[in-house]
Amino acid sequence: MAKESSPTALLVIDVQTALTDGEYGDPRPFNRDDMLANIQKLLTNARDAGAKVIYIQHREDQNPAMSPGHPGFEVEKSIAPQAGETALQKTVGDSFSNPDLAPTLRALGVSNVAVCGMQSDMCVQVTTRGAIANGFDVTLASDAHATYDTEEMTAPQIITHINQTLGSLEGPQSRVTPVLTAHIAFAAAGVIG
Repeated sequence: MAKESSPTALLVIDVQTALTDGEYGDPRPFNRDDMLANIQKLLTNARDAGAKVIYIQHREDQNPAMSPGHPGFEVEKSIAPQAGETALQKTVGDSFSNPDLAPTLRALGVSNVAVCGMQSDMCVQVTTRGAIANGFDVTLASDAHATYDTEEMTAPQIITHINQTLGSLEGPQSRVTPVLTAHIAFAAAGVIG
């Protein structure tokens, strides 16, 4: 399979230790280690290409494990932000609910974002839809997001369903393309102006 995408920004969504280590009430995601390894590859490729890396952290002040200052709130150490990389917070599923995200991307001339992280059927899905609503193309890293079993579906079934469902999503001038990590080639983000 040839490289299918050239995103200029990588959004790492909610890969916080409370979610990846089972502190939030769910077990560790079944594909936790594979997800983290694939995110590490995405980060390396994005940084090497000069693409913008943005971390999103979900904040719930009523839940200590998801509150700033608690170890569970922190980004998983194996994929932690480097100096100078942007970290934004949100209190609802859509990362674009943070008023700084879309303007930051636009100021850099970003038109295509790669999306990865937690949870496939929640914040990853809603952020992907938010990106489309804001006019960004989305490269969904189809093997770099994770979730938990529900009563209706297993986590692998949910991930497959999300990849298929989001893969058919289009906006007036944007679309979602699910792509395996190995086939995502980043391009540098360039400041407009």
